[in-house]
Amino acid sequence: MKKIKGEYLYKESGLDNVTLTNFPQYHCACGETLMGIKNIESLHQFIASILIKKRAPLTGKEIRFIRKEMGLRAKELAEILGVTPVTVSRWETDTEKPEISKDKFIRLFYIQMLQEKCKEVIKGSFENLRASMKKQYRPMEIKIPTKKYLDSLKVPACL
Repeated sequence: MKKIKGEYLYKESGLDNVTLTNFPQYHCACGETLMGIKNIESLHQFIASILIKKRAPLTGKEIRFIRKEMGLRAKELAEILGVTPVTVSRWETDTEKPEISKDKFIRLFYIQMLQEKCKEVIKGSFENLRASMKKQYRPMEIKIPTKKYLDSLKVPACL
């Protein structure tokens, strides 16, 4: 396998307009290309954050992408929005456009779910800290591998 860095049209996301640049790619002699994506969850979160900030209405594929990022079935999103599952299906196939208020609600609901997820991460960190605290105070050796540190800079913080 040969490793190169270049542009890659990331159709696996379900979107036709996402291009990854400078991501490692591995080319096999058989002609197949594999991507070197280390944290797909963070990548998808980053893509969703771009989508919810865009000024134009969401396309059907973008609605589907955000719904899947929220871990919802179309039926569940329909219940939340007060529409039928058929309506959500029509939005996602671009057969019908959602009202602008529904578009905005989808974006706000994604933000809310992300905030709740971050609160759980923070809460879990505090609980682990409380459980692991010992009454003996002594210095601890801290080793930070450069690669791990650089990778952490690429992941958006939950605050």
